[in-house]
Amino acid sequence: GTTLGADDGMGVAAIMAIMEDKTLKHGPLEALITADEETGMFGAFGLKPGTVDGDILLNLDSEEEGELYIGCAGGEDLTAVLEYKEVETDPADIALKVTLKGLRGGHSGLEINEGRANANKLMARFMNQVITYDEACLVSWQGGNMRNAIPRECEVVITVPADEEADVLDYVKECEALWNEEYHVHETPISFKAERVELPKMMVPDEIKDNLVDAIYACQNGVMRMIPTIPDTVETSSNLAIVSIGGGKAEIKILARSSRDSMKDYLNTALESCFSMAGMEVTRSGGYSGWEPNVDSPILKAMKESYQAQFGKEPAVKVIHAGLECGIIGAVVPGLDMISFGPTLRSPHSPDERCFIPSVGKFYDFVVATLENTPVKSMKRRGYDIGRVVDLIFEYWLGRMKDSELEEYRHMKETTGLDKYAREFEDREWIKNALEEPDIFETDKAYRRFWSMTAGKRSIGRLRWRWVASLLIPLLVGGGVGLFVWWQPASIPLSEEIGIVKPKAVVTLANGEKINLGEEVATIAEKDGTRIQYHDGQLVYSSQSQTAKPQVLYNELTV
Repeated sequence: GTTLGADDGMGVAAIMAIMEDKTLKHGPLEALITADEETGMFGAFGLKPGTVDGDILLNLDSEEEGELYIGCAGGEDLTAVLEYKEVETDPADIALKVTLKGLRGGHSGLEINEGRANANKLMARFMNQVITYDEACLVSWQGGNMRNAIPRECEVVITVPADEEADVLDYVKECEALWNEEYHVHETPISFKAERVELPKMMVPDEIKDNLVDAIYACQNGVMRMIPTIPDTVETSSNLAIVSIGGGKAEIKILARSSRDSMKDYLNTALESCFSMAGMEVTRSGGYSGWEPNVDSPILKAMKESYQAQFGKEPAVKVIHAGLECGIIGAVVPGLDMISFGPTLRSPHSPDERCFIPSVGKFYDFVVATLENTPVKSMKRRGYDIGRVVDLIFEYWLGRMKDSELEEYRHMKETTGLDKYAREFEDREWIKNALEEPDIFETDKAYRRFWSMTAGKRSIGRLRWRWVASLLIPLLVGGGVGLFVWWQPASIPLSEEIGIVKPKAVVTLANGEKINLGEEVATIAEKDGTRIQYHDGQLVYSSQSQTAKPQVLYNELTV
């Protein structure tokens, strides 16, 4: 078996290091560590809606540094079971334990296309011949131990007439030589040995034995089809993972994978038919669809740029023929933006599992840089309207926040990703410098326009704080409440006495609070009664004296 080693001990170690390091720069973080991924993704399947609040999932569970995975195959477990009544062995026969070892095994998704041998399939070849030519009977069969690992060992106990023993032993040697020749490119030396053991009292009935061996021999195993549009990537495959026969029960476990649901269903129906003809009861379980790739993913764009800046080359973007937990978690948390990546691993899910140590440093540095540059998702998704955010930030800045509001403010910072921005805005000197330093606004035409309207006319002390809000919040939310007021003609003089002039236009925040604008500003719309509202994630422009429908100026505001 395998332990929590390279896969995915490296991912867990990275998560623990990041959660403990208080010097790193990042927004709100949640760590999700699932159980039993190797044996059936039971931890991911047990995830309940509402357990996590994040918008972006960084899945630290891939096997090649420098590769970003944006999609994966779906899968389904197939289990065939048959209970039978054992019969007595012939006391004149002898018993042999035949053991197959030395196969490389490996991951049944990542390495299913590498031509490696399957221990159960090799043993079926042996059993077919000794049953046919040496009157062999089957006592027991144990091969493989995990659905998602190519089986690397298998052991059977058989009985044969005493005068057939020598022939069977010779055939064992013949198989060992043949298989080492067939698989010398892909396998380490294969060991196939037989030894006499004490004759058991009971065995599998002949008819059941023949049906089981035939079904195992005929079972589809390995790659069934490549993706037609990406011919170097596996689309559909199966792994004859576990065969357990003995003590009156036969159980066969298979994992089928496909990035196309129709082909996955076709494959499993074929497998079901194969074992049903052997009289077995077949059930399907643990089915999950593949993770559909999103090439327009914001986190993918950010990570590609970050990797390029760090290491001087673009990472490879791929779809993987393996059952990553992203597909399962994404179904529980709709709308997640997901990427899977990790250090370089070899032979996961096998005793040869290992990690290429030089890749770990690059992987961890990339994780840290990704967290620092992660795009923050929508504030609306977080349940905060822009008006309330304006109020909280500036009530804090003015020093008149109530205890209840302070707690809400802290929670808002943590859950919206505003924390790193809010720390800057809590510094009054930063705000003052922002108003006095025009270079800050050089990157945005609207900011430059605002600077040209206000430079030399007023200081921070003469601006009402709501006007300060209209400048600062766009810096936080990337274009939002307040900024739109100046998104019209280039030169609009502001009144020196903003709070005295009769208002002609109104901005209504989502919390119902109205902000009155000066007379000159109202002339932007060329009609009295002009209204600009923030409502349900949109900025809407309309006029009471116009019959036209309101015009949407901005879609959802984002932090």
